[in-house]
Amino acid sequence: MKPVTTYKTQTAVDILMGDYNPAFKLHFYIISVLLIITILNCLYGFCQMIKNGDKKRCKSLVLQSICSVVFLGLCILACFTAFWRDGSIQVSPLSAALMTVFFVLFGVTAGVFVGSFLLGKRKLISVWLPAISASVMTLLMYIGEMILLNGHLYILGSGFLFESLLGIVFAPIDLLVILLSGCITVLIFTLFNKQQNCSKPTQKILIIVLAIVCVVVTLIITFALCIGGTDAEDASISSMGGVDNPERTYRTVQLLEKTTDNAESTYEVGTYLNGTDFSSIGQELENRLEQEWKTYSAMTEEQRLASGHLWGLVSFQNDNWNECEMAIGFDIENPLESIDWLNKTGYFGMESTDSTMPVKHIQVTANATHSHANADGKPQEISVSAGYNVNDIRITLTATLCAEDGLYKTGSVCTGYATYEEESTETGSEIPVFIVITNKSNNNDYYNGDYYDPTAYWVKDNVFYTLRVLGNETNKEEIRTTLYRILGEI
Repeated sequence: MKPVTTYKTQTAVDILMGDYNPAFKLHFYIISVLLIITILNCLYGFCQMIKNGDKKRCKSLVLQSICSVVFLGLCILACFTAFWRDGSIQVSPLSAALMTVFFVLFGVTAGVFVGSFLLGKRKLISVWLPAISASVMTLLMYIGEMILLNGHLYILGSGFLFESLLGIVFAPIDLLVILLSGCITVLIFTLFNKQQNCSKPTQKILIIVLAIVCVVVTLIITFALCIGGTDAEDASISSMGGVDNPERTYRTVQLLEKTTDNAESTYEVGTYLNGTDFSSIGQELENRLEQEWKTYSAMTEEQRLASGHLWGLVSFQNDNWNECEMAIGFDIENPLESIDWLNKTGYFGMESTDSTMPVKHIQVTANATHSHANADGKPQEISVSAGYNVNDIRITLTATLCAEDGLYKTGSVCTGYATYEEESTETGSEIPVFIVITNKSNNNDYYNGDYYDPTAYWVKDNVFYTLRVLGNETNKEEIRTTLYRILGEI
């Protein structure tokens, strides 16, 4: 028996819903402990100062109070807004800036707490120990984030500074943030420590050098967030635009969960997807939905239950993409329709094996099922699937749109044991693509043995695309070549 293996990466949406693990709790315990001990330190220190009249720690306590209050404010903001993260591992420029300030201030607050007890001691202890504490605590926060995100860190932008270094998960920008918290703490306690004679030339030089280092590191981080964040927003996470908007917008799809087991194997991917206005849909789709609810209303409750039909889920087929767009009432880009070396087939990548039940090239599915949030039975999700093939390789492309903003999730379920591999790449037009490769032993009428199933996911202009290329394991290299050839032409 092979062991069950489960992986899960949680999103901001999962966290807010309360489905979090002990590692996530530990992440918050670190923050909570720091807030508690620093605020208690301030209260106790000021009480002692009032009681004894000893103002030795006055400056450090004032600074500790400022750091604690500002950091507490950021924590409250994070609790209510999650710094406006949207479930994607690549965050917006605003989220990146707030997260950077949060991490730096967390480290400085910890460093000031340690340093407030070491004033007047020799330089190694009173200056460098608090700085090391600040950087270590900032590093600890990054480790907590890495545990939360299943071995990943949030991506704050695009470019070299935001890409993981070889062999480690940290990007240069993360190391600069860790360094900055330590540098700021060194500068603070070089100025605060009364044992240091700041009139000496060596001390003046040290203070100037530390100030310059802090300013330079801060400017590098700020400049990187501005430039890298802008590039990232243009490339993957902009929330502007739409299906009918000429401005192109992309989002990064990420793995949310995968499970391998002898009985059943699954994986789930997702990203934040902006909603599309379904208030004006095509006449054909509107007529079919109207007929659906007319039939539903004419039936008794017993008849509805006995029918076994999921009411509000409407599907129809056609052979022409333009006719499909007219039927649903808006345009959806299908980049595969213009690739001349692909053969058009039934919507699931092959022709029907039953001559009495022919299938067409395209299938439209509209989900307007009743729910508490959709009492009127309006379309909440529309998917359009088209099928193609090359030799024995089946190819399907599904484009999905949702009525509401939110985390869109999809995936695959296999009966039996399967393994999954993940890859990241780009299309020919530099759209970020996430690929999950399924390796599974399957015995049925079409595939008798192992099959190879790489599926590519990407988002463009609020449309979630799923490209599946499927074939026998023996054609593995041809399948991979076909997938990447298609992506290269998109």
